[in-house]
Amino acid sequence: MNRLSKGSTLSVQHVVGLVTADDFKCAVLMKKNRPEWQVGMWNGIGGSVERDENVFTAVGRECQEECGLAITHEYWHLLAR
Repeated sequence: MNRLSKGSTLSVQHVVGLVTADDFKCAVLMKKNRPEWQVGMWNGIGGSVERDENVFTAVGRECQEECGLAITHEYWHLLAR
């Protein structure tokens, strides 16, 4: 199981993050070029949670990999599970 936070566990396979300006007037979205059925669609940043990785580390890693933004775990907030 992947860790949600210290002391609690939740089976999480994927994460999605939304990067916004402080005033929430704009957000970073990715225009999809794969898989074929998603080409041209817009999406938040996300992907698979790796073994023994918590959701905050996973979304931060995905953000770095997908768009080059280094956002550390203390800036991510859990909105839903």
